[in-house]
Amino acid sequence: MRGKQHRLSPLRRSLLLRDYETGKFTIADLSQNYSLKRTSLYANLELARTERAAAELNSVEEELSA
Repeated sequence: MRGKQHRLSPLRRSLLLRDYETGKFTIADLSQNYSLKRTSLYANLELARTERAAAELNSVEEELSA
């Protein structure tokens, strides 16, 4: 069984993470801007971090195998 689908695309999640990490926006602002509840916002941030780490790992692996 699969869980609920995330509302944000991978691109939107990466933009959310970027906005969050700038520190210029409050959680309330981000929740409103991305139309997410607070719990969903934090889940999407965690997923965006995981996706970024995986992309970085793939990049390093490609460099090592080249």
